[in-house]
Amino acid sequence: MLGMTAHGENLTGVQKELWLIINDESAKTILETIIDKIGKTEEIYEHFKQLYEEALSYIPPDTTYDKKYWVAAYILYTNKSDLKELFEELNDANLGIDSDKSKQEQTTYETKTSDDFEKKIVDEVLEEEAKEKNGWWGQYYDVIGPYPGFFLMLDVMKKIIKNINYNPEHFNKLYHESISKYWDWDDESNFDDEDWVAMRILKLEKSTIDNIEDELHNIQYELHKLEYHDLPYAELEMYELDDKESKKVIKDNISKMEKRIRELEIRKRQLLIMFCKLAKNLAEKYLVNG
Repeated sequence: MLGMTAHGENLTGVQKELWLIINDESAKTILETIIDKIGKTEEIYEHFKQLYEEALSYIPPDTTYDKKYWVAAYILYTNKSDLKELFEELNDANLGIDSDKSKQEQTTYETKTSDDFEKKIVDEVLEEEAKEKNGWWGQYYDVIGPYPGFFLMLDVMKKIIKNINYNPEHFNKLYHESISKYWDWDDESNFDDEDWVAMRILKLEKSTIDNIEDELHNIQYELHKLEYHDLPYAELEMYELDDKESKKVIKDNISKMEKRIRELEIRKRQLLIMFCKLAKNLAEKYLVNG
């Protein structure tokens, strides 16, 4: 474990390292796993209690990230070798910490190709969502639905299924399982075969994707409130006011809302790319390998 006693000298440098870890898309799922494990397992929490307390001193007061991400990044930064047990559940997704530079160099091309595929999938899903939102402007239920995080992941999984060479027998098995279990799903009339199979995989892997789904869900609701209620109302109020000082206050609030919307959109895309990496492995697991 690295010693972190000289806080005064190392504060800025450590903060920068932690910020880079938090913003590294390849580390997102690992951070989520650390957060999940510490939250659910008292023994692990006690093991890292000292690290947890140390990490708090490195969190900037103006950060846009929840403190749990800074704590997870600090644990990862200071104690990589001791976290092996936390990542065993990610083996199927081929995730983990690999500091071997030569291995990284060997996989550079494959990683770039993989990243391009994931970004393409996510961009397509977000473009389709934007068209739907524009078509149903202001209709709360129809714009994001009752399960906004789940449906975004469903769209990503569906596109992945359409892009892999799956085993038809495995596909049919999951399709019939899904039909029998979820026939009364709210939007079943709009589902095609890939939707049913994608939904079955997501349901089977619920514990694996819970954290991503929950954060996406919350982001979608906050975005909807900002985009379809708070921001338009503030813009209208500013337009109708004559008092310059009041206009300035509202204009400042509008700038804050616009900044928050940008932050949420960036985080949403990061989460979807993170999920896409995981979803590819899940599709292989259920539809190719069986």
